[in-house]
Amino acid sequence: MTTLAAYRTMIEEEYQEGSSASTTIKDRFINQAYAKLYALTGNTKEYSTTTAASQLEYVLPTDFLSIKHVEWNDTRLYPVSTSWAYAQDDDWRRTTGTPSFYLVEGDRLRLVPVDSAGSKTLKIWYYGAPTSLSATTDEPDLPATCDDAIVAYACWKIARRLKDWAAAAEFERSWERGYFQARRDLSTSVRERPEQVEDHYRW
Repeated sequence: MTTLAAYRTMIEEEYQEGSSASTTIKDRFINQAYAKLYALTGNTKEYSTTTAASQLEYVLPTDFLSIKHVEWNDTRLYPVSTSWAYAQDDDWRRTTGTPSFYLVEGDRLRLVPVDSAGSKTLKIWYYGAPTSLSATTDEPDLPATCDDAIVAYACWKIARRLKDWAAAAEFERSWERGYFQARRDLSTSVRERPEQVEDHYRW
């Protein structure tokens, strides 16, 4: 596996001008590439909490990206949109009962209807952001075939900062090739995309 320190060295070897970039800048772009590639893996995390009677919303984990599956009291809930919810009930945000659906608004999850009983287990399987690489020995949770793409992305972003447009264009093409190759390699997880219907307007 490739460490954070190794990525820094690879960037400097691939793009000599990149050695002028600080470690902070290199690490920022390495982690950006890592997050973009990690999202293709389909790796899920599980979060569990206990509901409270009439609680209107639940805060999602800080590394939350999107939802795969939600269960309340061992019963699957299904995603809906705010427009659907309003079509069923103008006061859906406060109507209580036995939840059958859920809705995501930013970093909050709402049960529809609102849980009237409370003390039930709410389980959320979600796609989460990876833990950023920070220590020199940290390694990404990705196959080694993604290394070239990570380096190309970082070099691209550094070249843009340096206004080295020719190099930036070349590294951007390398990143795109690496990204699409990773997407093909991880195609199984790509087919299992999130089920949630998000509220982009946050009404």
